Amino acid sequence: MSLFCTRHATVDFVLYSIVPNQVPSNVQVVGEGATTIHLTWEYPDLSSNQRPTGYHISYDFVTNPQGARTQTVDGTKTLSHEVVGLKPYTLYSIKVIPYNEKGRGSSSAEVQGETKRAGE
Repeated sequence: MSLFCTRHATVDFVLYSIVPNQVPSNVQVVGEGATTIHLTWEYPDLSSNQRPTGYHISYDFVTNPQGARTQTVDGTKTLSHEVVGLKPYTLYSIKVIPYNEKGRGSSSAEVQGETKRAGE
């Protein structure tokens, strides 16, 4: 007579986050006001353990750079932002930078947007 013994093991998988390793793409200026610029972008893979938990929007004057300023956008699935508090009739360079709890990823390619004249 044979007696077989079977063991069952439970294995837990833990996905550890790492810094977002993909670059936001297709960054576009889709609207401007006198003191605002509205942006949209895409992020290649929002399902991985490298996904961003938000984005930093870095912007500066094109003609007279004074040090980039940043606005923060929270949310994994947020893929647009209205940059506010800008100067009228001014050209800006803008980059989108993903981040998560492990740090900042690489920035998007720079795009430019120009605010409208006051009163337009």
